[in-house]
Amino acid sequence: MTVAEPIQVGTDGYPGLVTVEDRNVYGSPSQVITVSYSAAGAAWTITGFFAKEADGSVPQASLFWEIVASIGHVQPPEPAPQPQPMPESILSPAYLDPQAAIVLALEEVTGVPYSPTNPGAQLYLERADPIRHLYHLVTSEVGFFNSNTMGFYSWLVEYITWFQSADGYTYLNELREHAYAQIRAAIYDPESDIGRRVRAIEAGSDPDFIAPGPSAYWVYLIEPYCEAALVAGALARDACQAQFQRLVDNYAVEQLRDPYAYSDFGAFLASQAYEPFQ
Repeated sequence: MTVAEPIQVGTDGYPGLVTVEDRNVYGSPSQVITVSYSAAGAAWTITGFFAKEADGSVPQASLFWEIVASIGHVQPPEPAPQPQPMPESILSPAYLDPQAAIVLALEEVTGVPYSPTNPGAQLYLERADPIRHLYHLVTSEVGFFNSNTMGFYSWLVEYITWFQSADGYTYLNELREHAYAQIRAAIYDPESDIGRRVRAIEAGSDPDFIAPGPSAYWVYLIEPYCEAALVAGALARDACQAQFQRLVDNYAVEQLRDPYAYSDFGAFLASQAYEPFQ
């Protein structure tokens, strides 16, 4: 058996060792050639068995060395990134019952007991869900979704206070601009925190915030903007909803044509250059 000698294997010259072992099988001389090398993060071995000395006169030996010289390896693909789990949410009692929270906040801000005949109170109560969903957007930086609702009630008091103040328009304008930027981040930056969150809600994989399918974008993004930040009149709100419904219908048609054309409804909205109603 000869001592292992260095060898370069394949088209890329992978470093390796070759050994040649002489054997005698039933009185007939033979050889075993073993080539060992490393490539593509693994160890490899090629062995050739020859009935006689594997010199240049043996066609099988020539073929063996041709195979050794022609070897090539492809690096394995990088593993696909695994989706990060959504951060655990905390749902406060006020968030779970926004109408009751609004009644308490109104009494705290105005000092007047709630009356169901108060038209001002009804303005808030009719928008209870959009108001609480606006909280996620405007209490976090652009690109993030605030899932911790323990601060919802204190924010609600602030919202009503400013809404009823002389400077309420300025405050609402700031909310509107921030919510508008959040909608754009959710749609056009799917890897952002808010982008991942709304897509998890769309996929039905978020345990706390429920609105499967395209409705996720309406419930947690567009409706809060239109109803609680924009505070538009009835005609403008209807136009906002009609615009969104038209996009949902068009998306359904595209899904029938090619179910794999868009990874999610957000991707479809981006392809349509969607901008929230202003």
